[in-house]
Amino acid sequence: ATDDFMLDHQCGYEYMQQYNMIIGACLEKYVNEYEALMDYRYQQVYLNVQRTLPGEGFHTFHFEKGSMGSNRRIAATMMYLNTVEEGGETEFLYQHKRFKPVAGQVLIWPAGFTHVHRGLPPLKGEKYIATSWLENVNA
Repeated sequence: ATDDFMLDHQCGYEYMQQYNMIIGACLEKYVNEYEALMDYRYQQVYLNVQRTLPGEGFHTFHFEKGSMGSNRRIAATMMYLNTVEEGGETEFLYQHKRFKPVAGQVLIWPAGFTHVHRGLPPLKGEKYIATSWLENVNA
C-alpha cells in the first residue's frame, strides 16, 4: 500500500527548484549538441514522484506527446531516485536501448513518437523516480 509513503506538500516548491536546477544543467549539454533547442522558451511546471513495487509499473510502450493537452511538450525528463538491483529498466523501442535505474542518473528525451518507451518492472526491491516535461512556453 502507498499509505506509508507521505509527501510533504510544503516542501514541493523546494523539490521542484532543485529538480529544475539539475535538469537545467543537463539541458545545457543537450543545447550545446542540438542548437535548434535554443529556439524554445522552456518551462517545467510538474514534478511527479513515483514508487513502483516489484512486478508493477507502466509496461505499455508510449510517448509523451501522444495525448490531449501534451502538444507543448518538447522533452521528457526523469531522474532515478534509487538504484534498483534487478529489473526496472527504462526501455526505448526504436533506439534499442535500456537504462538501468541508478540513483541520481537523469534521462532527457524528445517527447515525440521517435522515442516510444516503457518502464520495465523492478524484480527486486522498489523503484523511485521523479519525472516531468519540458514545455515550450511560446507554443
